[in-house]
Amino acid sequence: MKKTILYIEDDQDMIQLMTLILSRRNYKVITAKDGVKGLQALHKRKPDLVLLDLMMPRMDGRDVVREIRQTRELRHLPIVLISARQDEAEALVSDYPKGISAYIAKPFRVDDILAVVEDALDARH
Repeated sequence: MKKTILYIEDDQDMIQLMTLILSRRNYKVITAKDGVKGLQALHKRKPDLVLLDLMMPRMDGRDVVREIRQTRELRHLPIVLISARQDEAEALVSDYPKGISAYIAKPFRVDDILAVVEDALDARH
């Protein structure tokens, strides 16, 4: 069965790139342009994994992680952070040591994204 990934990112070019990368690997990709819309999509669609940018308008990635981890039915959902700010990603991983599956620094290699996504999905089951 096709796995669904929710990608929360405010940069349209990144959304298009990630959608292309993941859909070529037969993942279904849902996108949201900010944290508020991402949480709405999360509750409606129940994805298998969340890819999350940290720096976004309205609600940043840190707040999205906090909201997901405080919601009982979403508590164990794998989250992979994607950020140009490695220090912020590392800080968030240390805040939620069991709540973040991995993080990837921008710019990234396609093989690295795919490996991290596959590992996070495999660890869930």
